[in-house]
Amino acid sequence: MMLDKFYNLFHIKRMMVGGGGTINWSFVQNGLVDEVSVILAPIANGDPEAHRFFVAKEPYSSIKEIAFKLKSVEELDYGTLWIRYSVREN
Repeated sequence: MMLDKFYNLFHIKRMMVGGGGTINWSFVQNGLVDEVSVILAPIANGDPEAHRFFVAKEPYSSIKEIAFKLKSVEELDYGTLWIRYSVREN
């Protein structure tokens, strides 16, 4: 597996997944994520085509519920929040 190679060849123990919704969901669904970090800014635009954090897309992933547990909330400048969740064991 790719993550095993990262560890064995480069000693990488931690990485950030900064993909789109499909990539993010594939990693979460396969148990490869232990923390979800979200920056929430106090703005909105109402775009129905706005990107989502997680998107199940066949054949790469499927729809199933995965719960998160709140770890922390930190208020940043201008009312922006940094929200951190751990992924709960299913």
